[in-house]
Amino acid sequence: MKGYTPQTGDVILLWWKDWRKLVSSLIHILFGIKDPPAHVQIVIDKDRDLSACTKGVALVPRKHTLEEARKYMIARNIKMSQPHRQQKLRKISRKYLGKPYDFYIYLIWFLQVSIVFTPFFWLIFLPLRKWLKKRERRSYACAELTSEVFAPLDILFGIDDHRYVAPSDIHQIIKACTDWKIVYEKRPSKD
Repeated sequence: MKGYTPQTGDVILLWWKDWRKLVSSLIHILFGIKDPPAHVQIVIDKDRDLSACTKGVALVPRKHTLEEARKYMIARNIKMSQPHRQQKLRKISRKYLGKPYDFYIYLIWFLQVSIVFTPFFWLIFLPLRKWLKKRERRSYACAELTSEVFAPLDILFGIDDHRYVAPSDIHQIIKACTDWKIVYEKRPSKD
């Protein structure tokens, strides 16, 4: 990554390769979003990022994550260049470390999509909804984590409920807001 110097608070959006590209394809088919990012994480220091992965919320080595990506984009909010905001972000992120991954978000998405195609799923969906909301408050998917961590810093706008944020929502906010700029982008030679 020539020319890129990591800064605490940078956001990395990733598009996976191999079989994980299937997730992006399904989102495109079901929701009409063309080539959506599949994962988002926050730069914390020189070579580690805060990420919600299947093992839970952790600081992950950036190099390994980027090697697994088909393409990725790194964005920076101009407000995050202030040292006091970076310190606040590091402090906020510590309280999330070790929290479990939100596997339930996939169940919610499945049920919501199923309702469109099979109205019978309303009978399953409504009773589960209350229980799922309780479970979600204690676990995080990548975009939920990013949204909630940034909330006290006032740099991600337009998110009403952190539990229903997807990486594509964060991507759209970054592209639409003038406070954000793309500082690095890696695209595959053949997509």
